[in-house]
Amino acid sequence: MRVFGRPLSRPVAEALHPAIGALSACLPTRKQVLQAAFLIGEPPPEPEDVIFRNGYDLFCRLCPALPANYWERGAMLEELFRPILENAQDKSGVLPDAAHGITASTAPAMILSYHAIHWALGARAAAMALYSAPP
Repeated sequence: MRVFGRPLSRPVAEALHPAIGALSACLPTRKQVLQAAFLIGEPPPEPEDVIFRNGYDLFCRLCPALPANYWERGAMLEELFRPILENAQDKSGVLPDAAHGITASTAPAMILSYHAIHWALGARAAAMALYSAPP
């Protein structure tokens, strides 16, 4: 890990909350997503760290003033993070089976999943930082 929770590489799924670990485990690789984008004539998606940072920054901007009480703060952050997590879970739930390879019909789902999961990872890092920040 680097400063502000930005990963140098993929997070180790076992070290994360089960829901986040499951997302990380099914995350398409950059190579797969670039192949998918090329296959359907889309521009290459932004790098992982850019999408992660966008999710981090957006979550910070969407957060209202947080309560000083850590229990209340945690509950508020969880409520704000839950839709982002559910969106990433929905997107990853339709990923094609890796054994069948990337096709023109599965490529869009792979690209959407790649974005949604990295946004969720960035938002999670922001939530953790906001939770730990002094009141």
